[in-house]
Amino acid sequence: MCAALKSHFASINHYVECISKACLNAAECTVPYTRARGDGGCIPGWSELVAPYRSKSLFWHNLWVECGKPRTGVVYDIMRQTRARYHNAIRNARRNEDEIVNERFADALLQNCGRDFWAEVKKISHSGTRVSGAVDGHSTASDIAGLFAEKYEDLYTSVAYDSVEMKNIAEELDRSVESNGYDDDCIINMSELLSAISKLKPGKSDGNGLLCSDHFKCAGSELSVHVAMLLNALVIHGCTPADLVMNTIIPIPKGRAVDITDSTNYRDIALSSIFGKLLDQILLINWLPQTCNSGLKSNDPQICVL
Repeated sequence: MCAALKSHFASINHYVECISKACLNAAECTVPYTRARGDGGCIPGWSELVAPYRSKSLFWHNLWVECGKPRTGVVYDIMRQTRARYHNAIRNARRNEDEIVNERFADALLQNCGRDFWAEVKKISHSGTRVSGAVDGHSTASDIAGLFAEKYEDLYTSVAYDSVEMKNIAEELDRSVESNGYDDDCIINMSELLSAISKLKPGKSDGNGLLCSDHFKCAGSELSVHVAMLLNALVIHGCTPADLVMNTIIPIPKGRAVDITDSTNYRDIALSSIFGKLLDQILLINWLPQTCNSGLKSNDPQICVL
């Protein structure tokens, strides 16, 4: 590979990183979020059901401390009563958490009818995937990850192929890109990109676990300009940044009643790059139909199947 191409590839990789960082920074500044409850997040109903008791309990506790922490007397008795009411309010809020969340959910929908009802229901009813501490006799995280990595490597290499032939095809494609360049028809325009963004499913993360499809669906037109320029650069220079080819494979149980300590009871899903998904959408919807109608056979697997 010549020095010029290496420089172009490095610039494209840097461009991908810049777009990703811009999306993350913009979302952090503009999109409200809540922390996980286990990490110190608030309890539903805290402000209206618990906070008043907490304020009163802190007031009498501080007054009791200023009085020298007496073990008897009026201040001591009131301090104990307010503290007991405060802790009782916390227990009641946690006990009635589902009712509080459902009531808030109904009020929010009544006040803002434009919210997606089923998306909100999914957030409330979502339950975490079960995690097993041992799979096929392996108990450490690294051993379990290695076990699944071996299984999926065997699966994805189970189809026989000629390595020499594949190498020759790759070399021929590289030479074609360097010598022939690209066709003027292979330009991604804004309408194609916006159409691809609209077809992304909401709330889907990429392989890095950083970018999400919502970063693109909720962004302005300025982001689409940069993404279109990036994808056009990939087509022109015939390169693929590292972020676009990295997938994160996650094994999930095949059902609720299966034995999750047995690796055969898992199926895998792959989280891929959002940029790659957009490019796939553009190829499948806009470019491949034109290619298949240009005199080539539509059932040619090399043309109409990715």
